[in-house]
Amino acid sequence: MAAVTSLPTVKILIVTPALCRILEALLEDSAPEHVVTSITDGIHTHHSAHYRGEAVDVRTRDLSADDAAAVRDRLAAALGPRFTVLLEQPGATPATSAQHLHVQLAIGATWAPTSAA
Repeated sequence: MAAVTSLPTVKILIVTPALCRILEALLEDSAPEHVVTSITDGIHTHHSAHYRGEAVDVRTRDLSADDAAAVRDRLAAALGPRFTVLLEQPGATPATSAQHLHVQLAIGATWAPTSAA
């Protein structure tokens, strides 16, 4: 189980089932730690899933390219086709720290947790 921490600037202005599922997948991942860098805060495109509480950015600047790709692949497998997991700005140098994972509910998809029987 991974530890999930966030930058002190991260804000959650709306909690959605999709956000809960993304955070759950981060917690269940085999990496020792994930650092969330943005949820509903930050500057994103006008119609970004961040503003709907359906997207999370995760720091990868401390990971090698192969390790960042492995985390992307594990999260994509864990979340399934209703979610999109992108490695944004791959190859960015640690000095810029621009490389990150962007995890969001896929465009046009819906997510509701299944009820336990």
